[in-house]
Amino acid sequence: MLWVITDTHFDHFNMVKTCGRPENFTAIICDNWRRMVSPQDTIIHLGDCAWGKKAMERLVRLPGHKILVRGNHDTRSIPYYMNIGWDFACDSFTMRMEGVTILFSHAPVWGYRNADINIHGHFHDLHREDFTRLYLPLSLESMGYKPIALDKGFLGIIESWANRHYIPTLKEIWQLRQDARPITKRDEYGFGCWNNSKEEYEKKLAEHQLM
Repeated sequence: MLWVITDTHFDHFNMVKTCGRPENFTAIICDNWRRMVSPQDTIIHLGDCAWGKKAMERLVRLPGHKILVRGNHDTRSIPYYMNIGWDFACDSFTMRMEGVTILFSHAPVWGYRNADINIHGHFHDLHREDFTRLYLPLSLESMGYKPIALDKGFLGIIESWANRHYIPTLKEIWQLRQDARPITKRDEYGFGCWNNSKEEYEKKLAEHQLM
């Protein structure tokens, strides 16, 4: 089985404040990972994996063959991540599965080519800025702090979108195994959780008459 996960931020406790995560989110992710992923499986991590060496070592001990797509917080060299226990590390890659070519990256690759869809993390919400191409943003908070299986059911949906050149609605993105929490205003309007203070965030919401 092939899985994907993103933005685990092990032991990055600012996630509790900025993204509304439970204080024990690292333990929750680990429990879900162990329950779902077998040692024979492969899991793609779309970056921002862990905060500090001990947290990183805890992550790489989890089951499965692990591919890291480096995020903006993964500032060490690729050889560093390979040496610490990742099976493969890179900045992005493409893979063809069930008739669809997928570009995996941490942040969205605006104007990407040579792929049918860009699956990415980074924003901690389901908002998209570019509707000229097919993007699938992943939010670990919406995923219920667990990986998503890239199985035939999942791939069949995105293949259908790609074949029809169809841009899914926010609800359709949410329904694709990211419905562990209700759709939020940030999913709709895309205010990055790390860019704004509470006051700035509330000001932007007020400007859009969302409060």
